[in-house]
Amino acid sequence: FDGGSSGYGTAYQLSLKGGVWNQTILYNFCSQAECTDGAYPAAPMVQDSSGNLYGTTEEGGLACSNAGLQGLSCGVIFKLVPNGNASQETILYQFCSQDDCKDGAIPDGGLLIDNSGNLFGTTVHGGGNDNQQGNAGAGVVFEFTGSRLNVLYSFCAGGGLCADGWAPAGTLVTDGAGTLFGTTVFGGGVGEGEVFKLKP
Repeated sequence: FDGGSSGYGTAYQLSLKGGVWNQTILYNFCSQAECTDGAYPAAPMVQDSSGNLYGTTEEGGLACSNAGLQGLSCGVIFKLVPNGNASQETILYQFCSQDDCKDGAIPDGGLLIDNSGNLFGTTVHGGGNDNQQGNAGAGVVFEFTGSRLNVLYSFCAGGGLCADGWAPAGTLVTDGAGTLFGTTVFGGGVGEGEVFKLKP
């Protein structure tokens, strides 16, 4: 989440050799101007069958257009092809690409990858329902298909006390049949968060 050559976090690899763990820095985030390559990676990465790594950063990428998130950048989905110090990072998606961050902002949890290589995740803000979290939106569940991000659900859809939850911050899990399960930090029946089920 922090540290590295720019102070905005790293992706690293640990290798066991002769009973000793050796660390290799695969990528230093915010190596590009204005952190367009992402900043503050807070969640674990996932790996596809070819060994490519995928993850999110909480900030970096585009400036948030949502009025409640002014002054922040909204985070990215990245791909990392591991090759020691020569690893290559590619930005797959920059959040808040849509007006008022309807596509989500600030991904905090990790990604879930299915057998087809589709990525699923959450953001704690954005989604277009701006009446919660300091007018910053209540977050979304999204699917990224390799070239397109689809919002599967925007939280606090009913307004008010957000009985459907707000701020989904954890990594999603699946039952293997395609149903997604996750948690929110706030909202729900008593306002202290919920466990939710979502069938895309």
